[in-house]
Amino acid sequence: MAARLLLAAHSRGLIHSNQCGSLPGLSTYDACLTLMTDVKTLQRPPLKVSSLCQEIKPGFDNVDNPTLAHILREGGIPHYLVSWVASFLGERTCTLAFQDAPGTPAPVNIGAP
Repeated sequence: MAARLLLAAHSRGLIHSNQCGSLPGLSTYDACLTLMTDVKTLQRPPLKVSSLCQEIKPGFDNVDNPTLAHILREGGIPHYLVSWVASFLGERTCTLAFQDAPGTPAPVNIGAP
């Protein structure tokens, strides 16, 4: 499914040209090399260069299933792929157990596993 989603998103221009992670043949090394090349190209008077790096991992804790499904539909992703993503993210539960005490499943309505 990941390969199908990648192909659908790529063919519809939904993947930014600077995206390197999770793409075949591209890695963190490629992202760093691209950044270094851009910085060196722009490091000449009178230009000033700055960069901003963000950790995106915490973003997965805040994925809202209906919002993501809407974005995918609006992006032209096929219905069967949107349905699969919604199913994967939906109807999940979490059970916490402490010192041999049985836990009770609680619904998880936000986030991606």
